[in-house]
Amino acid sequence: MKNSFVLGLSVFLCVLLVSASFAEVVIPAGVRSAGMGGCGVAISTGLVSAIYNPAGMVKGGNLEGRLGLGLPSNYNELLTVISDLNDTSKLIEDKFKDSFDVNSTATGIAGISFSKIGLVVVPTAYCLAQKEKNSINANFEGTANITGMLTGGYSFSTPYLPIGSVDVGASLKYVNHGIGWMSSSYVDGDPTGTGASTYLLGNGVGLDLGAKGEINIPMVTKITVGAVIRDMFETINYSGKFKTYEITSTEGTATEVPPSGDITDSIVMPTTVGLGVSATLPGFGTLLTSDMIMVSGSNSEENPAFGQTTMHFGVEQPIMLNVMSIRGGWATGENPYSSLGLGFNMGVGLDLAYIMDGKDSKGNAFEIEVSGSI
Repeated sequence: MKNSFVLGLSVFLCVLLVSASFAEVVIPAGVRSAGMGGCGVAISTGLVSAIYNPAGMVKGGNLEGRLGLGLPSNYNELLTVISDLNDTSKLIEDKFKDSFDVNSTATGIAGISFSKIGLVVVPTAYCLAQKEKNSINANFEGTANITGMLTGGYSFSTPYLPIGSVDVGASLKYVNHGIGWMSSSYVDGDPTGTGASTYLLGNGVGLDLGAKGEINIPMVTKITVGAVIRDMFETINYSGKFKTYEITSTEGTATEVPPSGDITDSIVMPTTVGLGVSATLPGFGTLLTSDMIMVSGSNSEENPAFGQTTMHFGVEQPIMLNVMSIRGGWATGENPYSSLGLGFNMGVGLDLAYIMDGKDSKGNAFEIEVSGSI
């Protein structure tokens, strides 16, 4: 009986891990790209290229710093759930009188580079929370990730080809990933209900490889083509606990009851392939760009990110002698969104973006980023 329980729990957790870990982040990191529908394979340069295409590190400054943050409009609820990931039963006990309806993400970026070698940290949080007021009928799911990337690149000249240059780059990634989940319910008239929760913490390493080429057509345009393979060889090793509860339906007090136990598991992350292209319209300086992102694996209801292909489209128009840029874009897929952005370059860069969730306005988000390079 015990072995059957452990086997069934392991299968359940695999499904849970896939659905929680690979939920598509609607808020993309890197505010310029965020304002252009998440495009970055062909246009990202400097520290932001660690996220989209490490080959872009070649076009960054010799010394660069960057700091940014993106939060949804209901960030208070998101942060409340994320803060209790390691003991989600607290969400029932401490927030019994509250209601939740959250499906949002938050992200950020912090990095520094020297001589075209960058160290970038990207924190990301995702939350799906649904709870009725004064009720223990609830479902909570949250993930919190911190990814550290060491990125570098190299540029090759091609004097005998129409391609002006070919840049290549690589990012070595370290991922720290936390997952928390809880579901609880009761039948009307019963004084108590039941609940189950899981908390897992994992880490692993991965590799991103990218390339970019530029074709300059004098007096006409400059075309940039990029390609990237992300999350190569990335396996996350998890350990954590599974708990079951008896919960009073009138107060939300949770008491741990058997079964419970320790859990370990390993998940191989799907490899992602990205292709991007950008071109500048002559005379106007308008930048048009598009990315196609393909996630490996087999798509299913339990793991919708596997096998998914998304398209991203963006436009950027410089004005005021390139001191200011106006941006816009949209993205397709399971979680479609559109975006608007502004960029200011006055020695220190300031970028702003507003993300509009295509399914739920509660997921709308604002991003801000400050950067500088020499």
